[in-house]
Amino acid sequence: MMIRWRQVPLPLLLSLVVFLTILPNLFAQQLAQTPPMGWNSWNKFACHVNEQLIRETADAMVTSGMKAAGYTYVNIDDCWQVSRDAHGTIVADAKAFPGGIKALADYVHSKGLKLGIYTDVGTMTCAKRPGARTTTSKTRRLTRNGASIT
Repeated sequence: MMIRWRQVPLPLLLSLVVFLTILPNLFAQQLAQTPPMGWNSWNKFACHVNEQLIRETADAMVTSGMKAAGYTYVNIDDCWQVSRDAHGTIVADAKAFPGGIKALADYVHSKGLKLGIYTDVGTMTCAKRPGARTTTSKTRRLTRNGASIT
């Protein structure tokens, strides 16, 4: 069946033209230019992570051109946490992260990068550190805000 364009109502034809014109832009706005890319501490450092290492990594990602190439995440894997406080909040290792996670997140953000931080849905992480299971919603809120984790 052949479409006779002269028989298509003008408003419908104009709508089709507009739709086909904006369709590529709709997809371009929804799709990322690259997959989420970043650096994770576990493969190289396992439990030997600290504030200085994470700051140096953020600096290196910027100066080496990784940030410009689309790498945006600096992820602290396991071993940043040591216990829970009296309220059940996961507590960061004060020896390894003397400035606290909030200050570290602020530093990473000042470089135009994002800080990721790992926890586990179980009661303990793979390295036997406190997991999020007992206070899942509270831990998610605290880690997302970054401000309340000490």
